[in-house]
Amino acid sequence: MLRISLYMAIASLILIGVGVFIALGAFTRDPYIVSEKTLYRITRDSNINLTFLLEPNEIYDTEILQPSDSIPIYLSLVRLLVVNYTYSLSQGSARGDIKISVLLVHPDGWAKRYYEAPINIGSRSASTELRLNLSSMAEFMVRLSKQVAAKQDMFTLRISVSGDTIISYQQFSRRDLLSQTVDLGVLIGYNKVEISGNQSLRSVFEEKSRSTEIARLMGMSVEAARNLSIALTSGGIALTLISVILRNTARRPEKPEEILESRYSQAIIEINGSEKSNTKYKNVIYIDKPEELIKLSRILEKPVLKECYVDEKCEYYIVDQDVAYILKPDTKGQSGAQQSSSASNEQKG
Repeated sequence: MLRISLYMAIASLILIGVGVFIALGAFTRDPYIVSEKTLYRITRDSNINLTFLLEPNEIYDTEILQPSDSIPIYLSLVRLLVVNYTYSLSQGSARGDIKISVLLVHPDGWAKRYYEAPINIGSRSASTELRLNLSSMAEFMVRLSKQVAAKQDMFTLRISVSGDTIISYQQFSRRDLLSQTVDLGVLIGYNKVEISGNQSLRSVFEEKSRSTEIARLMGMSVEAARNLSIALTSGGIALTLISVILRNTARRPEKPEEILESRYSQAIIEINGSEKSNTKYKNVIYIDKPEELIKLSRILEKPVLKECYVDEKCEYYIVDQDVAYILKPDTKGQSGAQQSSSASNEQKG
């Protein structure tokens, strides 16, 4: 039974080790693998490029001027405003309606549509060009202001692009709503043009697909590996408990003399044996437990004597005057011996 308990203990250690090893791999990863795949990614650029064609002058030393935050634009020097609009896609094609509008907005809130034109698009890109005379526009707004008997020396030139298109790429398509505005504040009294708004507009359209698959470990799913690790560890713990129970059950109980030798050897003195102690002493008292013999040794301040005989049997006893306190070697069959010994002692007395 002890051998079986040993084998079971070894098997339990193996099961627990394998279970913990699998658990480390199974519980440190997700049971499912989620992956993303980009189906398409399209970049759309919408640009309103402004170029001022100037009258001959000595201020800029050029007849072409690009807008800049550090350089003012004087209205009297502008001959024409060239508006170049471009629409482009990184891939795919667009179809639908795009139009560019030019509005003259009065500070009171009303606006006059000055120009409007569609932009034909049926491919990846489209463009158009407008040439606007700022001086004519300024005169037009002054004339309109006089109709309401109001003197007005400023207005806003608004360039607006709007669109509703369908972007197609391979078998995919999506709707694109476009809205972009650039304002030019025309300050007639200050003879300046101020620009505000987003001249470049970029948008990114993309679509991804998500797929989920079962994660695997050692040829099995992570969920199955988790269950297996729990089962192996639980089985190993159960085997450990069973092996402990078997070992405790199969373990031979220690004899009184063995307990005395193993735990209280420092209190024992070994002497040469000749004849049995019970024949040498008038009174003999048998002690059942080695602990009681040691307790008696401390009370009487006497050592425990160990005496071995020819038949290789040993006795453990304490001598106090004419009394010998002897440890019973075995609990079985000692009651009869004790009674006969007591009877013989009474006869001797």
